[in-house]
Amino acid sequence: MQCPFTGRCRAASSLATPRAAEADLVGPARNSYACATRIGVANCAFDRARISRGHCGNPIRSSAVSATAIHSFVLDHAPAEPAAAERHFLSKLAFETDPADVHRDLERGHAGLVVVDTRGPDAYARCHIPGALSLPTRTISRETTASLPRDKVIVAYCWGPGCNGSTRAAAKLAALGFRVKEMIGGIGYWRKEGLPVEGSSPDDAPLYA
Repeated sequence: MQCPFTGRCRAASSLATPRAAEADLVGPARNSYACATRIGVANCAFDRARISRGHCGNPIRSSAVSATAIHSFVLDHAPAEPAAAERHFLSKLAFETDPADVHRDLERGHAGLVVVDTRGPDAYARCHIPGALSLPTRTISRETTASLPRDKVIVAYCWGPGCNGSTRAAAKLAALGFRVKEMIGGIGYWRKEGLPVEGSSPDDAPLYA
């Protein structure tokens, strides 16, 4: 049988010594003798030299290596119980929305939303979501938001995932007593999804500042 690591096939009578077999291996194969135990390779220099003897020359008791012996970065922190996970993910949805859902509501003429663009006025002038109001984050105050309806949900967006302008704007609006959600992905992902935009140069406006 051909060895999947060395690419060579040797008869049982001509098996190499452990040192010679190790010399055949390069890169990941040198440190991956456990993989061969799962494959069940026979009559192979790698098989005899590295599986029958441990990496340091010590005999190993079994040809099977437990998957639990491999460290998991994902499981460094144990996953939450299902009920706690449900509460967490539902709470996220109370604070944020996404371009597709905002577009559906605007397209259907839902009256419960007001979309605000929290970028600077120049960026807004070049390209923005149709119907969105310009409300730069740094200008938000009780005076500049006096005309915003308090019986509607304010949806704030900025450039994209690399911009926290809408996060800061949402915090300011909430502090002023507004119900608010942040549109994750911003205008960047709105455009990547091919959703409509308007402005002085909507087709060639930059995706980021």
